Amino acid sequence: MTNFPAADALDAVVARIEAYGVPANDYDVLEILGTILNDYGVQVDDVTEGDFLRLLTLNHRDDKTGLPCPEWCSRPAGHPFESEFDDGRQSRPHETKLPRPDIPGGVYLSLVQEDVRAKGDDSSAVRTVPEVSFAVDASFQSDELRKLAAALLNAADKLDDVNARQDKQLTDDEL
Repeated sequence: MTNFPAADALDAVVARIEAYGVPANDYDVLEILGTILNDYGVQVDDVTEGDFLRLLTLNHRDDKTGLPCPEWCSRPAGHPFESEFDDGRQSRPHETKLPRPDIPGGVYLSLVQEDVRAKGDDSSAVRTVPEVSFAVDASFQSDELRKLAAALLNAADKLDDVNARQDKQLTDDEL
């Protein structure tokens, strides 16, 4: 029986996890492999250490939750709570990238929202109001500023749409 490439890639993920001195069965190895191959488009050994550690954080089995994501969230269903506040509360960000303007330089637009809960207690989770995250590292000419303005208006329309759907869902749920 020949060993096909997917099995080799799976073995490589397991080996890389275990190199950190943790058991691979604590992680969703298939999800990690899928992200590497589909999102990064590289071989397991070509993923940077920082990106690999982020994948481990996102795919630790104990941190996953049954809480649903907003319909627009681009992260895997049940993705974990990632950060912890000093008081022990945990945060789980939801995000989807928005179309960015076709201009040079760094422009980042994203729709974001987060769940906050007491450590390990899904029943205490509260979802924040959706927002648009916006960062720019560029200088602009007038035509580029117009493209940026159009992208920001598009982001505002998307945010209005998400808020309207959530308001309608709350009204329906209250009936």
